[in-house]
Amino acid sequence: MYTIATATAAVGRNKSAILPAINAGKISAVKDENGEWQIDPAELEQNPIGLNRKQLVGILKTLRIGESPRTDSREARMPKPYSQDLRERVVRAVEAGASCHEAAAAFEVSPSSAIRWVARWRQTGSAAAKPMGGKRSPLDAHKPWLLELIAAEADLTLREIRSRLRQRGVTASASSVWRFCDRHDITFKKSLHAAEQDREDVRTARANWKQEQPRLDPSRFVFIDETGTSTNMTKLRGRCLRGKRLIAKVSHGHWKMTTFVAGLRQDGMTAPFVVDAPMSARHLHL
Repeated sequence: MYTIATATAAVGRNKSAILPAINAGKISAVKDENGEWQIDPAELEQNPIGLNRKQLVGILKTLRIGESPRTDSREARMPKPYSQDLRERVVRAVEAGASCHEAAAAFEVSPSSAIRWVARWRQTGSAAAKPMGGKRSPLDAHKPWLLELIAAEADLTLREIRSRLRQRGVTASASSVWRFCDRHDITFKKSLHAAEQDREDVRTARANWKQEQPRLDPSRFVFIDETGTSTNMTKLRGRCLRGKRLIAKVSHGHWKMTTFVAGLRQDGMTAPFVVDAPMSARHLHL
């Protein structure tokens, strides 16, 4: 709040100019417990006492609010918009008689920003910042067709989808197609089932097998499983500068594969043995 003394200093006028404005009701003010007038700085922005432009610019500088929050370019790529309060103050200053350039200089914003804010306010009644980001993808215009295509041919690659789009006259990068799928919760996956499951005789046999399962004795089951190691399990490729050979070292010796096979019963493992070779049908008949 301003007292009469600070208000006269801010306005650049003497008491004889301010007190009549208070008495006439042009400026709202209240007296404190000591009998001193307390004036809201916002009241002086309305230029109620016939100030000239030079004096008005001085008031605006005195009443300037905090500057728009800025961000370090090292922390963020896009700065935040100027506050709504600052935009409205610039518009009010211009409506009170200042030019856009004078208001911009007083509030330390660019003249082009002040001109845009005032023009938008006069056209729409609002100087609010426009939404930032949220750029629409050109693929959104083809959303129904694209979703139907993916549903009908689920194993299309990104390159194949781009090819179909080009046939419709739409150019899109692989990353654009990927982001489109991500926005619509479409993931890249596949579970393979035997095509024979669709045959009638196979469906009947599978249904009968499921019905008979409760009658089976688990103690009679033996599952044969295998695992193995290979001495040639080393990476065959690497990276280095173009035009240079990449030399790596491996242990000397004859590379071979060792396979471990065993039967798994309900109560434990049975008949384990080791084969010094890859597993084949010949070993299963031993």
